[in-house]
Amino acid sequence: MAATTFNRAWDSVLTTTIDNYRPTLVDNIIKGTALTYWLTRRGRGQGVRYDVGGQFIQIPVVYNKNANTQTISGYDRYNLAPTDEATSAFERWSNVNTSCGISLDEIQANKGASRRANLLRMKVDVMETSAREDWERFLVVGTQTGANTFLSAGNAGKDPVPLAFLVQKDPTVSASVHNIAQSTEAWWRNKIFDASAITTTANLRSGINRLYNLCSRGSTNDAPDFGLCTQELYELLENSMMKFQRADFYRDQDSNSMGFGGLSWKGATLMWSEIMANLGASAAAAASATASTANGHLYFLNSKWLELVVDEDWDWQMTPFEKPIDQWAVWAAMLWRGNLTVTQRRKHGVLFAAIIANIVTID
Repeated sequence: MAATTFNRAWDSVLTTTIDNYRPTLVDNIIKGTALTYWLTRRGRGQGVRYDVGGQFIQIPVVYNKNANTQTISGYDRYNLAPTDEATSAFERWSNVNTSCGISLDEIQANKGASRRANLLRMKVDVMETSAREDWERFLVVGTQTGANTFLSAGNAGKDPVPLAFLVQKDPTVSASVHNIAQSTEAWWRNKIFDASAITTTANLRSGINRLYNLCSRGSTNDAPDFGLCTQELYELLENSMMKFQRADFYRDQDSNSMGFGGLSWKGATLMWSEIMANLGASAAAAASATASTANGHLYFLNSKWLELVVDEDWDWQMTPFEKPIDQWAVWAAMLWRGNLTVTQRRKHGVLFAAIIANIVTID
């Protein structure tokens, strides 16, 4: 079979099939991850921002307040001192892709409309499942290992910036988040709560409330609307809260039906993810990209100040199927370009410890 015949027989069918299914595929990837599912929900904040072009993503950051508020009487003059409340932070674009290939052997073995349809559906399903899992790992955990885990993006800086880097368990260490040094800029640090001394679920709930309130402080008059934790911690909280059950116990029925959870916690929706970083048993413990069921970690996030920035030209766009010159197969790629960004780190926080191992009393 000539290369032209190979392409002519399959390219149009493959590309049309993928194009028709792409909206569903993209929707499944985005909604298949608790973090991006929540950010794409409308009505709470920005969540997702579409941009295009430029060498870097520009991020508006408020670091100071307007100091012109005053009391006056008689002919007092207004305070018109120049103000400088904001600066611009910058983050690189990250390119994520997945691909789908069909070999000559597969084509020959699946002649006929029904076999061809089954083959294409199988290929798309595998691509979707794989992309969804890797997408969640990129955005929540990253791929870092070793002593500098979560102090830089993985794969030599090519990976998206993960949540574990934006909201760190030690925000005083030497690291720059969006080119702002957290070790010297105290206003740029996220909140933390070390729960390593907690042994009862009652104290655990108090610790979670403490972190929630820390993330609510400030004149922005908003609080976390989203919590993300390990499955084990979620189940521990769910069991301990049963006696407090109310009509709105599961605040978000959509996330609950999708398998993310959906507990209500002081107005925030709490969900779990099976892909979570292991932040260690205490403040001094090493962090790892490998999950641990003995530890339980919880992020409180505010979608008003957390954005998934997406290049509108490459929002999981599909390329046509093409045959490489050195391979008897056709390939198509699915491409996404963007990054996870934060504009107010102090509005986010993380609770960490060997909670599952330490809890001895469920009350």
